[in-house]
Amino acid sequence: MAAELFISGNTAGMHVSRILTKLGAATRTEAAAVAREHGLV
Repeated sequence: MAAELFISGNTAGMHVSRILTKLGAATRTEAAAVAREHGLV
């Protein structure tokens, strides 16, 4: 993902962490479920 966006892996990881926090999810799988429940995907 980071290479496609021309950012470092650490930056990509920070963005993912912030998204998880905003969704109130502990894992990426849980975040996907929350996003689906709310019609975000």
